[in-house]
Amino acid sequence: APPAGAGVAQAGEEVRAMRAELEALRASAASSAAEAERLRAAAAAAVASEEEEAKTKAGPTQAQAIEAALQAAEARVEEAQREAAEERAARLRMHDALEAVKASAAAARALPPAVSAPRSADGKENETPQHAEALASAQHKGRQAAQALREIRLHAESQLALLSKRMRESQR
Repeated sequence: APPAGAGVAQAGEEVRAMRAELEALRASAASSAAEAERLRAAAAAAVASEEEEAKTKAGPTQAQAIEAALQAAEARVEEAQREAAEERAARLRMHDALEAVKASAAAARALPPAVSAPRSADGKENETPQHAEALASAQHKGRQAAQALREIRLHAESQLALLSKRMRESQR
């Protein structure tokens, strides 16, 4: 059986790695929020520009063109509002995943300090049921935390891909 400290040390390493990735995800979420705000501002500016352009070109025969431009602008505003709602939902999901990682890390920190298993007269470790249970619990918590972190990473990658796609489309 591996030494008692190996499982706890591994869980500690996983928690440290998760903290580093969590900080990277926080930075990514902040930049995603800033990008969403920039897109909202760009959509509002486009709407205002189209309305102004429509007003300057207005004539009795161009009423239909103005109406079409107004409808297109309203559609873009609705799209920007939908994207903002999606961004809020994504931030909420990221927050929930972050809370799960925090809870898992807190549980890992709450584990009792690692102690060696009792040794027999010949020097070999005798693993007690309590020792084996503590080790299994630490390993399980570490696996749960790693899974939560993988889910956060996948979600962040999908959000980044979505934002990149929107940026490319807005540059056209």
